[in-house]
Parts: sequence; C-alpha cells; structure tokens
Amino acid sequence: MAQVFELHFNPKLKEDLIFDSFCYEPTNVYEKRLGSLYLTGELKNVLPQNLRFLDHLTQVIKGKFYATPIKSIEENLKAGLKKANDFLEEEVKNDNTSWLGNLNFAVLSLKNFDLNFTKVGNLKIFLLRGGEIIDLGKKLELQEIEPYPLKIFLNIVSGKLTTDDIIFVSTKEIFDLFLDENFLAEITKSQIEKKFSEKELKRILQSKEKVLAGISGVCLLISLKEEVLPKKTISFEKEVKIIPLKKFFQPLFNQIKNFPKILQRLVPQRPKIKIRPKIEVKKFLPKLFALPKIQITKELKKKLILILALILLLAIGFLVFQRKREVSLKEKEKIVWENLAKESKLKIIENPEIYFEFSKEEFLPQKMTGLDNTFYFLNPNYNWFFKFENGKKEKIEAKEKIKMGASFAKNSILSLSEKNQLTLFENDLLKETFSLKEPYPEFEIDDFSVFKQNLYFLDSRKGEILKYSFPPNTSKFWLSSETKKVIDAKSIAIDGSVWILTDDNKIDRYFAGKYQETLTLNIFPEPKNFEKIFTSFDLPYLFILEPAQKRVIVLEKTGSTGSPQAGEVFAQFQSEKFDDLKDFFVSDKIIYLLNGQKVYWIEI
Repeated sequence: MAQVFELHFNPKLKEDLIFDSFCYEPTNVYEKRLGSLYLTGELKNVLPQNLRFLDHLTQVIKGKFYATPIKSIEENLKAGLKKANDFLEEEVKNDNTSWLGNLNFAVLSLKNFDLNFTKVGNLKIFLLRGGEIIDLGKKLELQEIEPYPLKIFLNIVSGKLTTDDIIFVSTKEIFDLFLDENFLAEITKSQIEKKFSEKELKRILQSKEKVLAGISGVCLLISLKEEVLPKKTISFEKEVKIIPLKKFFQPLFNQIKNFPKILQRLVPQRPKIKIRPKIEVKKFLPKLFALPKIQITKELKKKLILILALILLLAIGFLVFQRKREVSLKEKEKIVWENLAKESKLKIIENPEIYFEFSKEEFLPQKMTGLDNTFYFLNPNYNWFFKFENGKKEKIEAKEKIKMGASFAKNSILSLSEKNQLTLFENDLLKETFSLKEPYPEFEIDDFSVFKQNLYFLDSRKGEILKYSFPPNTSKFWLSSETKKVIDAKSIAIDGSVWILTDDNKIDRYFAGKYQETLTLNIFPEPKNFEKIFTSFDLPYLFILEPAQKRVIVLEKTGSTGSPQAGEVFAQFQSEKFDDLKDFFVSDKIIYLLNGQKVYWIEI
C-alpha cells in the first residue's frame, strides 16, 4: 500500500510557470491489474494557450495506460508514452512549439512493489532507502532527445521496491532546496526510525516556512507500506432481499392496533366535571372563522378510527400493488434477458472446471500460448517461462525478459523480448536468437502470429503488418499501400485470412494484403471491451476474449457467401469465476482460459 503526499509550493508565485501532480489509483478489478499511475509535470515560459497543456498530456497517457488491462504493465506504459509522443508531435505540426525545451515531466507506474518510470527534462526522481538517497533518474538524463519527428519519451526504467522505501519526485528548484535545507536528510532519518508520516512531514516543512515562501514548484512523495490485497467480489446485479409479507406490513398493523390510544393523545378529552367552560371567539376575528364547538363522542371516535383505518388499508393496498408491479416488471425483464441470452447462445457456467493452477509463490502468469496439449505461460517481468504438458510443469530459462510468445512447431516456441530479439526454443532448449531488422524507425510490435513458418507482426501505431519468413532475416510490408490500415488494432489472428480485432470492438478480415470486410456482429450482452482474437487454420471458429464481461465468445468464420454468416454467434461462455481473465488458447474443441493463477477449460 502506498501513502502519497502531493506538495505544491506557491503555484501563483511565477506567472509564466505552471506545475501539477496527478495521482490515479485503480477504480476496478481490471485497472488493479496495472496498479497506480503517478504523473508530475512542470512547464516554464508558458503562453496563454498552454495553460492546460499538462492536463491534456496527462489524460493522453492515462487513457492509453488503462485501455488494455490484459497486456502487461510495461506494454501499457509504452503504449501511453507512444500516445504522448504522438500528441506532442501533433502540437509541433500545429505550430505550438513553445513547450520545447520548457517541459519537465515524469511518469511512474506502481503495482505492489514493482516500479516502472520514465521522464523528460530535469525533473528529479530519487529513491530514499535505509539512509541512502539514490538518483533513479540519472540513467534517463543521459539520453538525448531525437530531432523532429519528435520522440520525447524514450526508455522505461524498471525496478523492485521494498517496504518503507520512499520515492521522491520533484522539480529541480524544490530538490535543490530540500537538499540544501536538509529536508531530505530529515525525511530519511524519520524513515529509518519508522516514524515517517503526514504529521512528521508537516513538522519538517513548518520548521522552514519562511524559506519555502519564496520558492515555487511541485514535489511528490510515495511511501511504500506492506500491501494487503482485499478479497475481490464482483456481481452483475445487486442481490434482491426478500422480506416476508407479514414482517413488511407489521409496523402498519401495529399502528392500526394502537390507533385508539394514539387518537386519545391527539384529540382533547372532555373534562370530567359536568359544567364545560365556554369558548369565546376573540372580537377581532370575523364570525366566519369562529370555531364550532365539537363534542367528541364515542360514536364519532369510532367513525374516525374506521376512516383512518380505511386510509391505512388503502395505502397498504397501494403498496402491495406497487410491490407486485415491481416484481412483475423484474420477472418480465428476467424473461426478456433469458430470451435474449438464449438467442445469443449465452451459457452461464456456475462452476467451471479447473485444468490446473499455479501457486502465487511459484509463478504469476500473464500470457499463454500452446500447441495441441502443450502450453507455455509467460510473464513480461521475468526472463523465464513455464511449460505445462501431461500434468507436469517445467521452468525454462531465457536470456531476456519475454514480452510475448507464440507456438512455432511441435515442442517449439518463439519468444519476443522488449528489444525485438526473437528466440527459438526447441525441446525446452534455447536453440537460436535473431535480431529483427526494423523496417522503419519507431517500429513497435503490439502482437504477432505464426502461419506456415511465416511471422506476422502487428504495429498498431503505424497501422502496419510486417511479414518475416523464417529465419527472420528480411521483412516486407504485408498490407498493400492502397488498403485500409490497422491503426490502433488490439490483436491479430491468422488462418490464411488475417483477422484484426479493432479498437472499437469490430473484426476486420484481410486477405492477400487487402481489406475484405468488417464482420456484422449481433451479440448480447453488447460488447464493452474485446481484448484478444484467436483462430487457426484447423478451427472453424473465431474466438474473442472479453474480460470486462467475464466471457469468451465463439463466432462463425464462414466466408461472406457461405451459411451461416461470418460473425454469427456460435456460443458464448460466461462465469462469475472468470473475474481475472488474462489470456486464452484453443486446442481441438477445448478453450483454455488463464484466469489469475488458474487455468479453466471449457468444451465447445
């Protein structure tokens, strides 16, 4: 658990300077996979049109970072920074260049104790640990900004934190002051003594209020504590609590039963003496408003009780009617939902079968691939992976962290590293490593697939598909120059045709390098966020993973002239247990779903 302190010093002290910090904590189970996002920025020599510049840049990064929770943290952070570079490049094209040389910005992602960060400019990032002050941003400061076309945000630095670590991010002026006035020394001292807190931080700062009054800037302190993960419970709708009818109306019955006693307290009783005092109307009141003398007899009292009882009974009847109406509407809604679900071939699985499971101490799988009944499980943070075959799990070492992988042949897998190094593992041994020749600057691989010894790499930013023959010595652009590009595509699958899962939950089919069609999808419940598409030459279906609605969808892929129509729903499988879907693989007629530490299996 991280305790975060945002310190803003005198924002209005300098008219041409703006700065801010932005802290985003996960709001749902999907964002929790990626953890927290912290951004800090400063812009000098600000022109009026750039007063919201930091906010816009932050929203660009945040939006892309949390857009695809099934991918790794590093992949999403890189995607966010790519969007940021696009945004900055567009600003330059629109003649907004005043921010060049004046922007200082840092981006940090934190999940449990795993830190990933980058920065531009002279923002300072330090780690306070055990009395030491370690400069984390020094490595990034050595990098140079490339000339136009702009690529402001470059490499990402990753590291492992521990309990009681403090991350210190600040503008240079604030850092220099904290160093000169021994603020950092006092913070590290309180850290060692395990008494660093909000109260202690205020005490440290208040000791030099006069000095702080003359400085302007921002500082972000993130203090790491032991994280306690709560149990995740997610449901599609609220539980309807049924209250017995007698219990529901009991308060009303009690009121009717006790009504005579209540009425006696409200209606003035006739005095017991025989002579009743006269009631005189004040002279200034018109005679029209003179109060009549009413004698409350036993008979009148009974009538009043009956009238009020009737009113209560009518109210009860109205409530009962409303209750029945609500129940009826819910029953009708349920019937309509069931009919739609039936038409959409949606099958709810209460207790899906577990194929096997990893322990948390053993491995934290993020991606999976396979061939027949052999499966490989990857984590982009590790330079090794797991193989599962015939009930046995085996750890296989690699030289670099594996970004993604794909089965290549029997007992063979291809792994791709962040540096675009492609490695072939054969019979569980590292056989050969290839450096992919980049076809153009800023070549970024978002997904790749293998078909008949050919490798297809998806670059969704450029909207291109690159084809390599194996071994991957040369490449060529697979899409023809005049066809529709695959900008912001999420996933690729190949069976002869190339199937592209688009950013707006659609499926495009390409053949021989040319766009052919967009499938017409009629799916209930309506799609929210498709994450991955899968198929192969020997499978008659397209498979779509949607963690947002805890389901996997099976679609027909018959050609446009065939029957049934391509894109028609063949089956859907949904379960409350699918609460942490990360990846999947299909072999023969079985779907294998990676959900957290478990692998479920479903027979089609």
